[in-house]
Amino acid sequence: MSAWKSVFGSIVNNDIRAFGKWRMRNGVEFFMYLPNKQEQMDNFKILGANPVYFDELDKLIVPANFKHGPMEVKNELERILGCLGQHEGVSVVMESNELTICLREQQ
Repeated sequence: MSAWKSVFGSIVNNDIRAFGKWRMRNGVEFFMYLPNKQEQMDNFKILGANPVYFDELDKLIVPANFKHGPMEVKNELERILGCLGQHEGVSVVMESNELTICLREQQ
């Protein structure tokens, strides 16, 4: 199992809804909700106009709060950190206002 699949599986299994900044290996960055449905984990991608394949992820940054226009999201960083525990090959760094998740060799 890939390290990212393990991370997202823990989030799905703990019924956590979170929003973060995705940085892909090709340099593209965007904000999107983290997967929260088993169907997304089965395919290991989110379908849309441009499918997102989780294994192409370089780094995920989850802010404590995100506001853009009328959209406001409050992420439960402590809860996310607690569910991640120890995942082989994954680095999780908690700062005062964000959680950064990346593969260890990419720090």
